[in-house]
Amino acid sequence: MAVATVDGGRAAAALAALLEARLRRAGHNVDVTPSQLGVTVARPAVTSNDGPAFVQAAHAALSEPVQVNDPDVGVAAERALAAQADPIAGRIDRALANCVGGLAADPRSPKITASRLETIRKSAVHPERLGFSAVGSQQLLTATSKALSQLSDWGPAANDAPRWPAADIVAARPPGDGPARLRIAVRLANPGRGVAAARALADPTDRLGMRLATFGQAWSLRSIHATTHRFGGCVAVEVDGGGEHTEATVGTLARAIVDEVNAAAAGASDPDWALDEAVLALGDADAAARAAAWRGLTTTARQQPTRALVGYTPVRNAAKQAALTEAFGRPGFSRLTTRTRLEKGQGELYAVAATSCGLANESDANAGALAVALQAISRAPAPTGVALAPLIRDDMMGLIARGRRLSPNETPRRTAERVATALGQALAARPMNGAAVTAAREAIMGALGGKPRPAYAALLDALSPGHVSWIDPRGTWTTAQGLGADDVETARRSLTQGQLRVAVLANATRSQGEAVQRELGRWLLAARSDSTSATCPAIAAPGARAGGHEVSVTGATEPVAAAYVAVRVAPTSLAEARVLEWLLNQPRGWLAQATAEPKWGASARARILSGGPVAALAIAIHALPESVQPVIAQVRALLAQLASGTATARDVELANRHLRETAEATNRTALGRLLATWRGADARPASPGEFQRFARLTLGPSKHVVITVRARD
Repeated sequence: MAVATVDGGRAAAALAALLEARLRRAGHNVDVTPSQLGVTVARPAVTSNDGPAFVQAAHAALSEPVQVNDPDVGVAAERALAAQADPIAGRIDRALANCVGGLAADPRSPKITASRLETIRKSAVHPERLGFSAVGSQQLLTATSKALSQLSDWGPAANDAPRWPAADIVAARPPGDGPARLRIAVRLANPGRGVAAARALADPTDRLGMRLATFGQAWSLRSIHATTHRFGGCVAVEVDGGGEHTEATVGTLARAIVDEVNAAAAGASDPDWALDEAVLALGDADAAARAAAWRGLTTTARQQPTRALVGYTPVRNAAKQAALTEAFGRPGFSRLTTRTRLEKGQGELYAVAATSCGLANESDANAGALAVALQAISRAPAPTGVALAPLIRDDMMGLIARGRRLSPNETPRRTAERVATALGQALAARPMNGAAVTAAREAIMGALGGKPRPAYAALLDALSPGHVSWIDPRGTWTTAQGLGADDVETARRSLTQGQLRVAVLANATRSQGEAVQRELGRWLLAARSDSTSATCPAIAAPGARAGGHEVSVTGATEPVAAAYVAVRVAPTSLAEARVLEWLLNQPRGWLAQATAEPKWGASARARILSGGPVAALAIAIHALPESVQPVIAQVRALLAQLASGTATARDVELANRHLRETAEATNRTALGRLLATWRGADARPASPGEFQRFARLTLGPSKHVVITVRARD
C-alpha cells in the first residue's frame, strides 16, 4: 500500500507509526516506510488469502478515528520527533527535501497531538491518495483486486493541486567540513520523463560525466536518482568538487547539469514505459510491491513549469549568493560565431571549429603543441556515424567533424547535434593522456620527415626567432619530440578558451547550423565566457635574421635540401606571395631557368610557409656540393631582379587565373566549401601594382635569409 501525504516528513512519520501499530495489532507483519512524500506499507503474502486480509485491515486502520487517549499517539509523536534527526535548516533545504522525497522534518511543522494525528489520518483517506499492489501469483492478484472493489468507502475525492515551487531557487549553504558539494533537484511535470532522464544520465562515463569533465577533474558525480510524486516527479543530482571554487564556476556548472537533465527528460521516447519499467526491473518482491503501489498514485502535473532547485555547500569560505545566482541565470551555452552554408541533399553534415590565432602562446619551448593536440583529440572515440579529423593549416587550426543521418527517423536537428557533440567532447571533455599524446606526436614527427632536419629547423628559427611554429604550425622534429602531455593539454585548453569560429555545411535545413552552435556551445561552456574575444590578440612578431647561416649535419640526418633562400612575407601580402610561388615553380619558369646549368645538377622549389602570425616564401635548393654556392647566387639574383620590377602584368594575370581554377577545384569538394565558409570572403586576387610593390619591399638582397648545409663526418 502507498499513501500520499501532503504535510511533509513529520506528518508522514506519524502516520507510518499509526498504521504500523494498528496493522500489527491486526496480525499483519508489516514493514512501514515514511518519506517526505508519503508512506509505503508492505507485508509478505504466503497465500492468496493474505491479499484480501491486508486490504481489509488497511481499510480499517485508515478509517478508525484517532481518540484523545489513543495509545498510538505517543508512539507517533516519538517517530515524528526522530524524523527531525535530519532537520531542514532553510528554504533551499525544504525545497530540496520536498522534491527529492527523503525523510526529513521541518522544525516549523506542528507537533504531533491526538487532534493533529487525526487530521493527518483523515487527509490520507481519499481514493486519489491511496494505491495498492500485489506481487505474486495470479490468484493473489485476482483476490486482492476483488477485495479492493468490494470496499468502496475510501473517503471523498480529494481536490488535490500540485505542491509546486513558485520559482527556481539557487542558494549558498553554510560551509561544510567535507568537499564542496552541489545538490540539484529538477522538478518535472511528467514523472516518467524524470525516471528516463535519471537512467540516461546515471553512467558516470556517459554524457553527464563528460560534461562534468569539462569543468575539470575536481568535480565528480556522487549520485543521481529520480523520485515520482503524486503529481509530477523530481530528478536529484549530487556532485562533489575537491577544493574551493568560484561562484561563477559553481553557478555555470549548476546550469549545465540542469540543462542536461532537461534535455534527457525531453528526449524520453516513452515516459509511461519508463515508469512501468522501473517497477518491473526490481528483483525484490517487497520493493516491487511498494513501487507498484506508488506507481498507481503517480500522475502528470499538467501546466506546471520545470523548476530547478540548487544548493551549494562550499568548503571553507561562505559563497556569495548574488554571484552564484547571477552565474546560474546565464545561458547554458557559449555563444560562438557560426557561419552556415546550406546544401540540401549532401550526404553528410560537416562542421569545423577552428581558430586563426591558436599559436599565439607557442614558443620554441612548446612549438607544435596545438598541432599534436589536434592530432590526439581527433583520435578520440566519436559517436556512431561521426568521423573526426585534425585541421592544421597556415590560416586555421581546429577540428573537423562530419556525420551522416543514422536512420530515416532521425531528424536533421538530431544529426547536427550528434556531430556537434562529437566536436565538443573531443575538444573539451577528454583530457590528454600519455598514449594519445605519444601517438599524435609520432604522427607529427613523421609528417616533418621522420628524423631531425637541422637545415629546415635553422630556416624556421631565422625566419621567426624563438617561435618556429609561427612559421610552420607543426614546429620542428626536435620541438615535437620534446613535447609532454602537459604541454599538449595546455594547448588544447588554450584553443577552447580563445578565439574560435564555427562553420557548418548543413545538408537539410539552415537551422542545423544553429543546432551545432548551441550544442557545441554547451560543451565549451566551462572553458569560455561571454567576454571571450572574437578577435585574435595582437602579436609582436620578431624580425627575421637576414643573412647567411651555415648548418653542420652528419650523414645520419640526410638533409632534404642542400640550401634554402627565403624571405619574410607580411601576412597581408599572401595573395602576392602565392602568385610569386606559382610563377617560380612553373616547369619552365623562373626557378627552372635560374638553375638550368647542367653541370650544377640542381633544382629548386618555392613554398609558402605560415603558421598565422608569420609568413615566408622559402626556396629549397638541391645541388651537387660544389655547385651549391653558384645556385644560391643565381636564386638570389633572380629575387633581386624581381624586386626591381621585372615581372609583367601578364605574369600576374596568368598566376591569378591558375589560382582561381585551383580554388574552384577545391570548392568542388565538401571540405573545400566548408573551409571557404569558415573563411568568409573569397581570397582577393593580386593586382599587378600590388605585386610590384610586394616584390620591391620583400625580395631585395637585404631581406634574404640563406641557410647552407655543410656535411660533417
